[in-house]
Amino acid sequence: MKNKLGALGYVIVVILIYLISTGISSFLFVTYYHLQYGPCQETAPLSLEEFLFQNAAPMTVLGGVFALVLFGFLLKATRRGLVNFCRFRKASRSHLLVAVVTGAGLSFFLVGLVELLDLERFFPEHQENMEALLEPGLLVSLLTVGLFIPFYEEIMFRGLIFNRLLQEFPPVAVLIIQAFIFALIHWNVLQSGYTFIGGIILGLALLWSGTIWVPVLIHAGWNSASVLLNNLLVSEPGTTGEFFLLISGLIILIAGLVYFKNKYHQGLKENSITG
Repeated sequence: MKNKLGALGYVIVVILIYLISTGISSFLFVTYYHLQYGPCQETAPLSLEEFLFQNAAPMTVLGGVFALVLFGFLLKATRRGLVNFCRFRKASRSHLLVAVVTGAGLSFFLVGLVELLDLERFFPEHQENMEALLEPGLLVSLLTVGLFIPFYEEIMFRGLIFNRLLQEFPPVAVLIIQAFIFALIHWNVLQSGYTFIGGIILGLALLWSGTIWVPVLIHAGWNSASVLLNNLLVSEPGTTGEFFLLISGLIILIAGLVYFKNKYHQGLKENSITG
């Protein structure tokens, strides 16, 4: 029981680091706005809300940088190395390629589902969040949302939270707990719903591959494809395009997961033979 409570305490510390880092980043951007416009805020070209909206992506990146630094101190304090504890192990080229494609498939499926059912009509805050993250333009969005955020979030959720819980709890429980936390920090109902599914998939990818690079690249493929689709998708809800995205994404996603599961069982079989 003591070890289990210790693991849960570790998870709480990781979440607090995330919240503190996000808060510091937000505070710095708000402070910059007030220093920039001072007493002339009424005549400023942007309101504070508009300023934060336009800078959502860099604000998220800055918070991520702070969090990564603090995660490093946490690992050092608990005498755990980043590379070994987070499982930064070598992965084959086929694993990496399949991971990116699987992530794109996940994006196709989720975007197709959201658009086909016109779910943003019921959850308008989801579209607002997406627009804020994509505000800087396609290239910056691909670098931040498509690459940095997946790397940072995978270290946090699969590298730290998942691996620590796995030391004390059964895999099924760990998959559910870390996916629930992953969903919770996305703040809006619609995004939390599909990120819970994504969290399960990313957790399975780590379990089956044994290296964090696979969930990192699945996440990067997911986010990058979503950025591209949000920039390119112009069809009306309920059209053939969304249905094609949904079906093709589901096929790609299932194929990718089957690939990693088969490789995992193949590895177990080889180890039992050599052992």
